[in-house]
Amino acid sequence: MHQSHCQPLPEIILLDMDGTLLDLRYDDQFWEQFLPRAYAAHHGIDHETARADVAARLKAARGTLTWYNIDHWSEELGVNILQLKREYNGPIRYRPGTLDFLQRAKSLAIPTVLATNAHPDLVEFKVTALHEQGLPFSSFFDAIVTSHQYQAAKESVDFWSALQNDQSFDPKSALFVDDNLAVLKAATTFGIGRCIAVDQPDLSKPPKAVTDYESVTSLDEIQFAS
Repeated sequence: MHQSHCQPLPEIILLDMDGTLLDLRYDDQFWEQFLPRAYAAHHGIDHETARADVAARLKAARGTLTWYNIDHWSEELGVNILQLKREYNGPIRYRPGTLDFLQRAKSLAIPTVLATNAHPDLVEFKVTALHEQGLPFSSFFDAIVTSHQYQAAKESVDFWSALQNDQSFDPKSALFVDDNLAVLKAATTFGIGRCIAVDQPDLSKPPKAVTDYESVTSLDEIQFAS
């Protein structure tokens, strides 16, 4: 379902970070390639064994807050994830259309909240990386919220209940954009009025087929009456 039809202005805009605002290539390549190599070197095992081990551990935790907790993975894998993130030189960059969308939301004075599963240390790391490139980020948001604050991943309705209580908005009048279909399902179950999927979170990979949600490739495709 790849359509974005014009709808009334939302009361609030809720946005994911990785794969929605930012190209997921950085994260995909870190977890799939760079981390297994570092893990293999640290433990003295071959790369393929390390890759399979890391992938299996991540798969077992998918959809839970643990999956997003770099403190957990640092302890679990015996390597410092945040330090490895700093060493990895992959590009941290906006997806096409992101800045245009954020600037439009700001010009229309629509309250905009970053709602991410990313660990707070990674949010700070990426925001700093963007600012060092001369790119704005924090100024677009009225609040920056991570699921770690609520001890519930966005895949859980508990996250949405806590976010609504924290930000005091009408769920039916909210617009939410994410690349994770499990997260979109939880948001829909909670009652978020308009949920949109990003179908190409990693720009180095082909778009994904999205059938259950309105979808876009870039955020500037999202339309609403102004």
